[in-house]
Amino acid sequence: RWVKSQGTGEGGIETLEPQGRDRAMARLAGNLEASAVLLFVVALSTGGWAAAMLFGVLALASALAFRRSVINGVKRSLSAVPTDGRELPPARHDVSSVHPSLARLDDGISVSALIFAGGTAFRNCNIALARRGHRVTRVVPAWDNGGSSRTLRDEFHVLSIGDIRHALMTMAHGENISNEVIRLFNCRLSEDGSDEELSKEIEAFLDQKHPRMAAVPTDLRNVIQKYLDTFWINHPSKIDLHNGSIGNFVMLGAYLSHGNDMNTAIYVFRQLCGINGNVWPVSLVNDLQLCARLENGEVIVGEENVTGIRRPEITSRIEKPFLTRNIETREMVHADANPLVISAFEEVDVIVLGPGSFFSSVISHFMVSDVADALGRSNKPKVFVGNMLEGNECFGWSVSELVDLFLNTCHESATEKRDAKHYVTHIIAHDSSTHWRNVRGDRYLETGDLDKFRDAGIKVTTGDLEDPWKRGAHDANVLAKHIIDEGR
Repeated sequence: RWVKSQGTGEGGIETLEPQGRDRAMARLAGNLEASAVLLFVVALSTGGWAAAMLFGVLALASALAFRRSVINGVKRSLSAVPTDGRELPPARHDVSSVHPSLARLDDGISVSALIFAGGTAFRNCNIALARRGHRVTRVVPAWDNGGSSRTLRDEFHVLSIGDIRHALMTMAHGENISNEVIRLFNCRLSEDGSDEELSKEIEAFLDQKHPRMAAVPTDLRNVIQKYLDTFWINHPSKIDLHNGSIGNFVMLGAYLSHGNDMNTAIYVFRQLCGINGNVWPVSLVNDLQLCARLENGEVIVGEENVTGIRRPEITSRIEKPFLTRNIETREMVHADANPLVISAFEEVDVIVLGPGSFFSSVISHFMVSDVADALGRSNKPKVFVGNMLEGNECFGWSVSELVDLFLNTCHESATEKRDAKHYVTHIIAHDSSTHWRNVRGDRYLETGDLDKFRDAGIKVTTGDLEDPWKRGAHDANVLAKHIIDEGR
């Protein structure tokens, strides 16, 4: 392929760039060499020794010329600046020059991140970080009361097993772990069928005859069976196990087998899966309930109702969330934090606050005793990530207002009062000014007045953070790159 320069040679004749000359010379030298070798063989077979010598010399010269053109081409490819002094254009394989979301996220330096975010909103970013070898510690709420985990929580008086397992499975996905244990823990019982059919299915797992169970290595399979047996022996007969998660049953069995210690159950579960990342509940108090007071005075009870608040029927904004252990009296409590969460603040390189369901999955963690103090004491970067959309919870709010509410909550919860920069050092927000349409009925979250945080010494980054393939969602690679850059 002939590559022409921007200018012309003498007489207006277009000249080739150095790379083009190298390729042209290599092509010519190769053709001369092939012709010379052919003529050398012909001359040698016909007894023309003089001609054979001449063509042999020509073949040798052509080979040397070919070698020289290849060496020159390699040197030019590795050189940062061409011979005429102009800077080289970006290499065509350098995808970071096409779009920043495709840029390499690290340069071999592993970063550890402590995450307070929503399970769905942060899932892809969690995967992006783990895929590149960065260590992630996720903190999950202790007050989930929805889905299939609700029954297990009510009957066993335990934290939400489902939230924890789901976060661990996301971690495994990011770490590219797809062993037989992972497949087993992602397996669910049949959604329908008679009780007798369900009992036979469960017995197949307990007897190690189910294909998913039988595929697990023997030593791990025996341990898993003991935890399943413990769950089965202790489960109330009235519980409907249709569509139940085998992973939930195993974790609950580990919890019961190890003195009702959730941290130990999580550790055992991680070891069985081979997961490196951590997932810890923010508190080990198992009867916490989340409530939210609206600006009109109404109180929404239960995490499921807070995240699913009826919009646009209820137009009043959420004023403040709070925790209770009694949904009847709704008395506000400050439960003790999980010690492993507190210690994690000093073991990581960066702390991430959001995105996710703001009131139920982000700010509420810092109403647990000691968590706001641990955040304030840490000298690590603390990155507040604004949501992309308003959603049900953030209806009527802006990013700047949510940051203010977060700072006020930390200030009220902490025993030692600190200024804003002790709780948030960086703010990352999607610039929604280019959007005029809704996404599935949700409006893009306005940024609001972020300049006041710049004036307070907080670094503010705004831009287009939307996933180009999924409207209303963060570009996981772009967001992960921001996090890693701040954590170095």
